[in-house]
Amino acid sequence: MSPDEATLQSWNLLTSYKRHKQELVNLAEGVCLSLCSTYKKHGQPLPTLAECQQLYWQTLRVHPLYWQTILQKEKPHITPNWYGPLVECLGRHIVQQHWKSITSIPCP
Repeated sequence: MSPDEATLQSWNLLTSYKRHKQELVNLAEGVCLSLCSTYKKHGQPLPTLAECQQLYWQTLRVHPLYWQTILQKEKPHITPNWYGPLVECLGRHIVQQHWKSITSIPCP
């Protein structure tokens, strides 16, 4: 088990991940494809796993799925000082787990 997965499990966020898996993966795919398109437009190599993870968790941090659905409705006991570290873990975990499917989509 990775450190991110252990952290998510300790906060019971793997349950939310499983419940919203398709929505979270769809968002990750869109974010990573957007980054890929931008890189391609500027003649840069394809984005790395770490680059996609970073942009994804930064996007997820302000997305209603994370704020309204996961934090406010499902996990109201989590205090605000944990919002940032937990979204980083969740974002890294999702992109890591689905990297093969994300990178199998052709870059626009």
